[in-house]
Amino acid sequence: MEHKPGCGTTRRWGCPPPTPGSSGKVTAVDDGDPQYVRLSYGRCCYRRWGPRGKAAILLLHATADSSAGWSRVARALAARHTVYAPDLRGHGMSARPAPGRYRIGTVADDVRAFIDAVGLFTPVVVGHSWGAAIALTLAGGRHPPPLRGLVLEELPARISPETHPEHVRSLQAAAALDHDDVRELVALRHPQWHPDDVRSLADGLDMADAQTVHSVVADGAHAGCLPPLLQHLTVPCLLLRADPTLGTALDDTAWEEARRRLSAGGAALRIPGASHDIHRSRFEEFVRVVEEFIASL
Repeated sequence: MEHKPGCGTTRRWGCPPPTPGSSGKVTAVDDGDPQYVRLSYGRCCYRRWGPRGKAAILLLHATADSSAGWSRVARALAARHTVYAPDLRGHGMSARPAPGRYRIGTVADDVRAFIDAVGLFTPVVVGHSWGAAIALTLAGGRHPPPLRGLVLEELPARISPETHPEHVRSLQAAAALDHDDVRELVALRHPQWHPDDVRSLADGLDMADAQTVHSVVADGAHAGCLPPLLQHLTVPCLLLRADPTLGTALDDTAWEEARRRLSAGGAALRIPGASHDIHRSRFEEFVRVVEEFIASL
């Protein structure tokens, strides 16, 4: 497998000309309505599905993923909602700050600023992995923005270089591969996934940067243990865990602690047969439980 060069002046498949603040690599998935807004760190790319004016849902992706990774979920949810998904700092087509600027609290402030800039009114926030940590930090802080509810998919107990080191190394290795090799690798690891999900994760990894992945994890350590924030939530929360036999961010001890700390109105579900990317590996069930949760709010 070859290590990937940048797009440079020779355009690779799926690479339009580089744009300011981006890595020069862009996603091949063009679902949603890509738009841009200026935040403190630079340009933030985001996607929107569905007509404006409906109840808002805000989707936050994991490390080395992008807004396009939510495309299938967003299309399904957009039947009843207006759905937004930003490329978080350092990811996708958003600006890439230098290493050392990826603390969870800092990115949560980005999300707060995004909510204000786009004009979202009491959205339901759905976060996956790193995105779940950001969503929880946003909602569980001292002065959270007005939110309607929270869905945390595979919330990690903590983010640090010592936590799940093999997963971090695999992300860094994948981020260094050529686009075609990344897609082949994702397809081999997840043969049951829908082709759109294979493509979107491969594109997210293709746009990722190993140094940024390292910084996300190293800077994330400053947040410490995350489940205690659950007890400070003032909005209903749905906590989703993958099948432990297939790999999960929460071991049994952390899962039980998270369940105990859920505030009133919270619910915790384990999805049998789901891997860490629940919204990809068990797409229909993920959409169903999220829609049922939102309908109950």
